Amino acid sequence: MHDLIIALPPEILSTIFSLISQKDFTECMRVSRPWYYTIPGYAFIVWNHLRIASDSWQQINECMIHCLGPHVRNVSIQGGTTRAILDKLKDSECAINSLEINCFPRLKENGAEFITNIVQFRATLTELSITLLSRNDVSEQQLLTSLPNLTHLTILFGFLGIEISPVTQSDVDHVSDTSTNLLYLHLDNMFSFESRITPILRRAPKLKALIISNHRNKRLYDSHMSDDFGPIFDLCPGLRYVAWKETRPLTRTRTCDPWKEYVKRTDGNDSPTGLNLRELIFYGGTDEQASAGHIIRRARNSLEYLELLGLPNDRTTIADVRLPRLKTFHLNGLKMNQDEWIPFLAGCEHLERLAIYALLTNVDLNAILHGVHSLNYLRQLELINFGYNIGYQSSLDNFCEILSTTRLRTLNLRDIPISDQGLLSLCNMGSLQELSLSMRRYDGYISDGGLLAFADKLKTSKSQLHNLDFWWITNMSDTVLERLAQIDRLTMLSVGCARHITDSGVDAFVISGKQLRVTNCTSLSKHSFSRK
Repeated sequence: MHDLIIALPPEILSTIFSLISQKDFTECMRVSRPWYYTIPGYAFIVWNHLRIASDSWQQINECMIHCLGPHVRNVSIQGGTTRAILDKLKDSECAINSLEINCFPRLKENGAEFITNIVQFRATLTELSITLLSRNDVSEQQLLTSLPNLTHLTILFGFLGIEISPVTQSDVDHVSDTSTNLLYLHLDNMFSFESRITPILRRAPKLKALIISNHRNKRLYDSHMSDDFGPIFDLCPGLRYVAWKETRPLTRTRTCDPWKEYVKRTDGNDSPTGLNLRELIFYGGTDEQASAGHIIRRARNSLEYLELLGLPNDRTTIADVRLPRLKTFHLNGLKMNQDEWIPFLAGCEHLERLAIYALLTNVDLNAILHGVHSLNYLRQLELINFGYNIGYQSSLDNFCEILSTTRLRTLNLRDIPISDQGLLSLCNMGSLQELSLSMRRYDGYISDGGLLAFADKLKTSKSQLHNLDFWWITNMSDTVLERLAQIDRLTMLSVGCARHITDSGVDAFVISGKQLRVTNCTSLSKHSFSRK
């Protein structure tokens, strides 16, 4: 066995080591002394990304340290002490391009020492992410000056944010005006806009993506953030992706990572006039809606993704704006009347995904429906009603009948009252692949007989529906589960808060080989949950 590592050709060894994890890699090194010294020569295959999660890493990862070298380009450090780790990485000649540091529970070095440790990699470092779950502060200005090749910068402060000092003219005058190469900037819990954020933007004329977020305490925005975000486009005219005052956690897959990749692409479609803003996520209040409307108008010919969250029920912001390139639109709280919904949606002729979260009356829904009916490219519709019995005189069967003539692939209706007849109409949507219904406020609108008729019609129709999600459809029974199990195209069923289904219904569905997810179904035993 000791000779195997020497006998095999290098190309075969390279293939073998490309298929194993870093942990298995170090385990192989412990087989023998020849393996210990020979295997690290193939470390470049699996050690491009290094994750360090312990302050005692030098003692417990001797084999790992032996594998360090210029091939280590991406490093993630989880822990409070970074100096020894970064020094060792530098001694091992690691050419780090991307560095992520999460300091928990506290940063053991002060801010200046912390930056000094990072600056060791100034020649190669282009992406830096720092999370400080403490009250330590870091000078972002010093970071920008010390790391001239930096293109991506993320600074996330702790639960209470950093101390906010009064803004003085001296603070502004003594900030460096040297331009940087920043393309992506994400700042979280940094509330002093004038003294901390604006100086960074002044030095980032090439900036393409900007995220100003705080999902821990959005009330702090009220006194420390500007009411007008229009000037950021004067400071950074090349902005393409903006999330302003975002209060929800920004997951990597939803915004952060895609935007990091987008900004690296060469954009040859710049226009000498107007804004070339592509994606905007905006959280604002009454004093900011005019600012948002102004920016949306300036970027009306380039916007492809738009989320408006937290705006008051004032339709004057965007009702008269035409957005011909818009593909995704999420709207929360903004209301329009019937005469405004139809022309507004008609002006978004290339819309593919539409989500509306609001107090929706039957008049609103009828207006939205007529607007949706004219959208030939719309494939995903989500309507979430925040109200309770807001203007509904009866179930909206006509609403479902008109929907059945669209080309939707995904439909999500929450607290929209649908009866048995309306549910049957949805079976006529030949293109529909995913259907989600939640009727917590309208318990009982759909009967057990209606569900059985729906399952029977779905079985014989040409519907492409393969994913079904039913929440608070409380009349669902074991017989309905058995009928749904007979639909060949259906591959996934999610059921929540259905009081009448029992273990026998679950068994009948699971035996068919389909996936079943059940939640808060009180008549089920633990045995059923283990089989889903």
